[in-house]
Amino acid sequence: MIKHDRTDRQTGPRVITVHQERSLRKLLFRWEFTIIFLFVFINIMNAMMSENYLNMMNLSNTLKMFLDKGIVAFPMMMVLLLGEIDISVASQIALTGTVMGWCASRGANLSVVLLAGLALGALLGWFNGFLITKFTELSSTIITLATEILYRGLAWMILENNAYTNWPEAMHQFSWGSVGGIPVILFVFFAEILVFAYVIHFTKFGRSLYAMGRNEKASLYSGLRTGRIKRLVYMLTGIFSALASVFLCSKLGSSRANMAMNYEMDVIAMVILGGVSVSGGVGSVAGVAFSVFVIGLLRYGLGLINVSSEIIMIIIGTLLIVPIAIPNLKRFTGESDFLPLRKRSRPPGRTQGE
Repeated sequence: MIKHDRTDRQTGPRVITVHQERSLRKLLFRWEFTIIFLFVFINIMNAMMSENYLNMMNLSNTLKMFLDKGIVAFPMMMVLLLGEIDISVASQIALTGTVMGWCASRGANLSVVLLAGLALGALLGWFNGFLITKFTELSSTIITLATEILYRGLAWMILENNAYTNWPEAMHQFSWGSVGGIPVILFVFFAEILVFAYVIHFTKFGRSLYAMGRNEKASLYSGLRTGRIKRLVYMLTGIFSALASVFLCSKLGSSRANMAMNYEMDVIAMVILGGVSVSGGVGSVAGVAFSVFVIGLLRYGLGLINVSSEIIMIIIGTLLIVPIAIPNLKRFTGESDFLPLRKRSRPPGRTQGE
């Protein structure tokens, strides 16, 4: 017995050491750590490649170019956490922008214009959620593809090849206005980060999103109102798509039926690069926030040195492979740790004579 206790004391520190090694490896393999590294690396490389990269006026204008997509990234993150998808956000931006332009062209003040856009965005998002929860045999990809065509078609029917350009003067301040040299849209984006970080990571509603993404049926049996949660998430996506439309119309000074073409691909890319799993239940607001800046600043920096848009697309596409490769690498390296850990932690066997 004395010999057995001594063996436990000797193997104990080894087990603790293995646990510490695994914890360190787990920390280093967290996607937030990787995306922060990419953010720092891209900024250093861009600054080295172009002396104009750190020009404050250029940076300010660049933020205005891509942060309207970032506004949609966080509600899209909620959708992906559920294991669903929404590829109609660009058409929602176009249709809400068209309706806001229609209201503005008839002399409506700014409050009415904004209220009309946000209310329509909520309705469009709710309609997506209603269809997805009503027709459960159809995937969200098929349903939102249909509504993407529907919403864009309605915008074309209202505007055709024309554009609404008669906006209230205050409308232009959304995208081009600044406070202390900092763009208004950056304040909105940071406020959105704080709100979504709290809701997703510190509330029961946020925990419900992760639970539904991992196992929706088990979540339903445990008492979660999964249908209501889905409709609410899609409604939020519609509202923030309308908010993005406000900034986009302000930036362009007009609304057209073909505005925001392919925006949904950029938004989804930002969310996936941020470490949110398309199968649901995995991801963090911090990862998505850094991902928005990684993609936006990468395009800005490469554009300064005249890299073609095709090459930029290839680079971003390559980056999107990394969130898939990292979990697999983590799983592979993790398997090699479990066996020796089990061997060390297994108590020594006793002989029959003891």
